Amino acid sequence: MKVRKLTETKQVKVKDIDFEIRFISRKIWRSIPSRLASCFSVFGSGNDNLQEKMSGANKEDVKEASIELQDVYTELVKYGVLSHSGIVDEEDKEIPASKDDDGNLGSETIDLYDLNGLLVPLASEILAFNTLSDGDKKN
Repeated sequence: MKVRKLTETKQVKVKDIDFEIRFISRKIWRSIPSRLASCFSVFGSGNDNLQEKMSGANKEDVKEASIELQDVYTELVKYGVLSHSGIVDEEDKEIPASKDDDGNLGSETIDLYDLNGLLVPLASEILAFNTLSDGDKKN
C-alpha cells in the first residue's frame, strides 16, 4: 500500500500564478468536509439553475451558508498554501506571501488572493489535494 505523507507538497498554477500547496493538519481538516456539505445543502444539488434553487431557500440560510463557505475557503487557503510566485505589484516587484505567528499564510496575503479572484480556485486545488481519490481509498 502506497501511503501519503503529511509533508507532501504540490505545485499548482492558478491564473498564471504558481503556488506550493500542502496537506492541512488533520485536526483542522476534520471539520472541512462537513462544513462544506452543510453549506451546499442550503444551495441544493445537481445541475439545476442556481438562481431557481436559491429562490426557494430561506434568504437568511443562504446568507449564513455563503458566509460559512467563504470562511471554509479562507481556512483552506490559510492552512494549505506554503508559498506563491508570480504576484507582482504595479512596479513589477514580487509580492511575497505574508505569514502569521504560527507560520501559516497571513491575512494580508489571503485578502490579496480574495481581491484578485484567486481564493476560490486555489481553495478548490487544496481541497482536491487533501482528499483521497477513489483509487487511494481502495488501497
